[in-house]
Amino acid sequence: MTIIIPKKEYQTIVAAAVRFANTRIPEDDWLEVYGIFIGNIEGEDVIVSKAYPITHQEKKPEDIIDKVYWSTEDYELFSLIDDKAFSEGNFTIGWWHSHPGFKVMMSQLDVKTTLSYQQNNPKAISLVFNPVRLIRQVELPEKKGNPVKQLKNDPGFKIFRLDNVNRGIEASYHEVDYRIDGYEN
Repeated sequence: MTIIIPKKEYQTIVAAAVRFANTRIPEDDWLEVYGIFIGNIEGEDVIVSKAYPITHQEKKPEDIIDKVYWSTEDYELFSLIDDKAFSEGNFTIGWWHSHPGFKVMMSQLDVKTTLSYQQNNPKAISLVFNPVRLIRQVELPEKKGNPVKQLKNDPGFKIFRLDNVNRGIEASYHEVDYRIDGYEN
């Protein structure tokens, strides 16, 4: 199974992520962004046709941890995108979000969100992007004190799928292969 992402849609993800996490913003103020993928399945491959940014994280003083709040407008936008995709023979094939300044992996909340997509579509995907990984070409350590891993020609993201949706939020996940059409190595 390979995930195929057009160069333009990859650039959409990068642009949305760096809008809320870049060197002009103090790192403590960086925000995650969230979006969806529209596309189709061809054989074993998942073909992305569009990457839509939907919302971004909000920081509120009453929150112990940072959260994403989906507004009525976000749900309406998602519905309009989904309807348009369906009318064109496509559908929502997964979601994407950023982890600005921290490891590219799936949190428990990310597993829960991916579960909602993968229960309806077993081939649904979750892309996690970190602009720091792209710019500095390093994999940040899981724990403080661990070494930083040097990367080369890394696009700043990984794509994941859950192993067994029947395990619910306890599901493990794995990385899946991808190709960015329009970028030749």
